[in-house]
Amino acid sequence: MSWLQPTCYVACVVVAAVAMATPAGAQSMILRTSAESTATTPPTPTPAPETYSPAPTMSAAPMLEPVSGDYPPGAAGDVAPSDWCADEWGGPMVEPASSGSRWSDWRERMRFRHSMMDGRAIGKGQPLRTTSWLNRPYEFGIDTGAFLMANDVSSNNTSNNDLMVAAHLGWDWDHYWGAQARMTWTTPEFASSVDSNDQNTNTLMMYDVSLMYYPWGDSRVRPYYRLGMGLTDLDFINPSGVREDNTLFTIPMGLGIKYQTERWMAIRAEAMDNIAWGQNSASSMHNFTLTIGFEWRYGGRPSSGWSSPAAQRTW
Repeated sequence: MSWLQPTCYVACVVVAAVAMATPAGAQSMILRTSAESTATTPPTPTPAPETYSPAPTMSAAPMLEPVSGDYPPGAAGDVAPSDWCADEWGGPMVEPASSGSRWSDWRERMRFRHSMMDGRAIGKGQPLRTTSWLNRPYEFGIDTGAFLMANDVSSNNTSNNDLMVAAHLGWDWDHYWGAQARMTWTTPEFASSVDSNDQNTNTLMMYDVSLMYYPWGDSRVRPYYRLGMGLTDLDFINPSGVREDNTLFTIPMGLGIKYQTERWMAIRAEAMDNIAWGQNSASSMHNFTLTIGFEWRYGGRPSSGWSSPAAQRTW
C-alpha cells in the first residue's frame, strides 16, 4: 500500500495540469457568467441625436414717431405715420394716380373732392400731420390791396382805380370745402363829364357770400377757388346830372392761396373778378381785386373722450 499514495498524488497533479491547459472550461464559465449578467441587467438606452432649433424671428415693429401739440382724436401719445390720417380723422391721404400726361395729372389734382371719398389730402403742399385746418374751422380775416376797374361806371363817368380794404368771416366744414362772407370798401373817384349841382360820395361797397374749394385738402400750403354771389353798392352822377344810387347784382369769382404760419394764423393772397351786372344808368363792370391779408383761426373743441389737457377748452 506504500506505493499507492505517491501514485495518487501524481495522478491528481496530471489531471489538474490538463484541466488548466484546456481553455474550454474557462470559456464556458465566462460565457455563462456573461449571459447571466446580461439577463439580469437592462440595456442602457441610446440617447437620440440632439437637434438645433433656431430661435423664432420676430418682425420688426413699425417705427413710432412721438406726436405733440394738436393731434387728432384717438391719436394721443405715439402714433405710427400710417395712422396720422386715420379714418376717424378724415381718412388717409390719397395721392392721385399719374396718367403720364402733365395736363391730365394737373386736372386730376384740381378736380372736386370730398374727405369722405378722398381722405384728408392728396399729398401736395405739405400735408398737415399733428394739426388740421378743421381743428379751428372758423376764421376772421382782413385783406387789403388794389381795386382795379376795367369798365366805366356809366357813359359819362370814367373808371378809376383805388386801394381797398376787406373783412371776412369763414367756416371750413370739410378738408376740401368751406364758405366765406366778405365786405369790401373802396373810394374810387368817378369823374363825370356832365355838370351837376349834386355831389357823389365816390364810395363803392361790395357784399358777398362765397363757396370755397381747396383742391389739395388739409395741407399747409392751401390753394383755393372762390365763387359766390353778392351786391355792389355805388353812387355816381348820371348822364342827366343827377346823383344816382345803384345796387348791382354781383358774382365774385377767382382764386387764392393760404399758408398756415401758426396753428391759429394764416396769410393769404387772392385775385378776384367781381362781375357787377348793370342796371339803370350803370354799366356792367369787371372790378378786379388783388389782395393780401391775414386770417385768424379759432373754434373747434376736441371730443370729450379725447384724453388731452386741451379737451376742456376751445382751440
